[in-house]
Amino acid sequence: MALQRRKTSKIKTYIKKLKEYFENRYEFSTQSTYLYNPYTGEICQADTDGFVNRLYSNWAPPEENEPSPLVEPVMLFPETYASRHWGRRRFEGFETKQEAATHLASVARGFLVRQRLRQYYKQRYIKTLDEETGYYYYTDLYDESEEPETFWYKPRLAFPNDINIHQEFKEDPEKFMGQRKYTYASFMQGPFLQRKLGTCGEVERADTVHFVYQNPKKLDCVRLNGDWDLDNVGLGEWIHMYDGMKAKDVYIDDYLVMANARTGGNVRYTYDLMLEYHDRPLIQSYGFHAISNMEHILDVSGGLGHYDRKVFEYCFEFIQNVDKTRTNTERIFALRCMYSYLFLPAGRAEFFDASADNAKEGEDFFEGAKGRIIMKRIKQFCRSVENCPVDTREFRVKEGRKHKIVKFSTPTVQGVEIALYSLRCIACLACKQDQREPIGEICIRSTIFAMELFLDEPDVLCTAMQCIYNFVYRCEVGQILVNSFNIEVGLQKIEAAFPGDKDVFRQVTRVRLCLKGDGWRGNVENMMDYDENGRAITGVNKKKNASVQSADGTSTVSMPPPNPDELNLPPVEMSVSVVEVPPTGGGEGQLNDVSILSVGGAEDQRRHK
Repeated sequence: MALQRRKTSKIKTYIKKLKEYFENRYEFSTQSTYLYNPYTGEICQADTDGFVNRLYSNWAPPEENEPSPLVEPVMLFPETYASRHWGRRRFEGFETKQEAATHLASVARGFLVRQRLRQYYKQRYIKTLDEETGYYYYTDLYDESEEPETFWYKPRLAFPNDINIHQEFKEDPEKFMGQRKYTYASFMQGPFLQRKLGTCGEVERADTVHFVYQNPKKLDCVRLNGDWDLDNVGLGEWIHMYDGMKAKDVYIDDYLVMANARTGGNVRYTYDLMLEYHDRPLIQSYGFHAISNMEHILDVSGGLGHYDRKVFEYCFEFIQNVDKTRTNTERIFALRCMYSYLFLPAGRAEFFDASADNAKEGEDFFEGAKGRIIMKRIKQFCRSVENCPVDTREFRVKEGRKHKIVKFSTPTVQGVEIALYSLRCIACLACKQDQREPIGEICIRSTIFAMELFLDEPDVLCTAMQCIYNFVYRCEVGQILVNSFNIEVGLQKIEAAFPGDKDVFRQVTRVRLCLKGDGWRGNVENMMDYDENGRAITGVNKKKNASVQSADGTSTVSMPPPNPDELNLPPVEMSVSVVEVPPTGGGEGQLNDVSILSVGGAEDQRRHK
């Protein structure tokens, strides 16, 4: 092994020496000597002082024969192809490891840049052999003038083989078969000749279609998912489809059916296919996913369209899952689609308009048959959070001489997604100020339960705290309900679990502020400030009176900021980059969709109580 390494090192050293090997040659026309490298073709001319500058070398084709042993060789200093002209750096050692690491990094960056520069030279320049002088001259292909400028010296930092040789082909009229159209033609274009009809010796080009293999699949081959008609080709059939430039047989599966349906953003077409294949979970999941990403078109009155309202009702069939036949994957996508509707004001209006038309005079908004339907749907979101799929593990613990079984439950990946989108739907419903109090009486308990169960999921925790803030905003009853659960203990656990998460810290601080004193009036954002690292802190240097801003931006109430000592906030020690997120509270709160939807997970299990 060591001998092989020595041989390889000797070969590399020999190749490097070939580039620096020169011979003294004599030019009779000019009666002067010059240096010539027979291996690379480099020609160096010495100036009057005898100095050789290799930046101005000419280049000729290398000789095929080996140099004569009688010639006296000359070895020049190696060409480093560096960005400087004064040679190599003088190595004097490194005092610290940091200096050595910095030097290694700079050498690596320089090597990578030179590799990219070599590719750049191959694209920009070509070299052509001049028949009179026997030297190569270089042409810039980026020069758009009619006669591009040429020069004898290669571009600086270019290696000898970086620039491709350009060969000009000159056609000879006497040599018929030596013309370009025959000599440089590929197999697909010729030369295929046939005797010209009605002549004795004349030939003509044959039709190349006879020499090209015709793929019968290309006759009815499609390129995109929307190019084939589902009315003629259904699920389980085969079509011809391009895979790049190749035509292949493709099986129509669930994904291709919905990919064809969602082309053009047609909600009606997608919904009809979901009804047609009602018993196929993948089609239902793909359908809900496609509709949630479509642009919902509103009607003349500003409400949801006809088929959007049908999909809106169709989502609740999967969310409720009365017959227990729907998988958790379908429920996740149905909740995601429902969130895309409730995120819009038209979707929230559709949710609450179910009982508004039938409410009698003097009757409560949530009373009556349709009012009870709304309450049932709201409670379904809460049940989705509380009864999310969990993994239950049993541990045998010894206490004295006896053993007892301890069960420990953790939410599955699908359970986390179900709870996340259920809480986002609740947060959207809490944006309606008129119905905020009755919805809060139902959902606050489930929201606080999520903060305890999903202590390892920052997305769920942030969404749950956004729900609490939306319930408390401009609702004193909501503040009283939340404070009755002693939520401060849960907030301290969240801070301990995520000490360096700026988003979690901001939500915790905002919830604390809205639960203290008159924080329910909506002045929390005015009391919050940000430190140099972007984390939310209470505004100590704010004005004495902080104005409460309403949804339309008008000042309604003036009140003094809280005492920072009473807030009991932990110290802030963080160094992270900050992206400000707008508040979600107010008349039309918003939630940022930052979760990665997961369709995998463990089997569906009920939460152990």
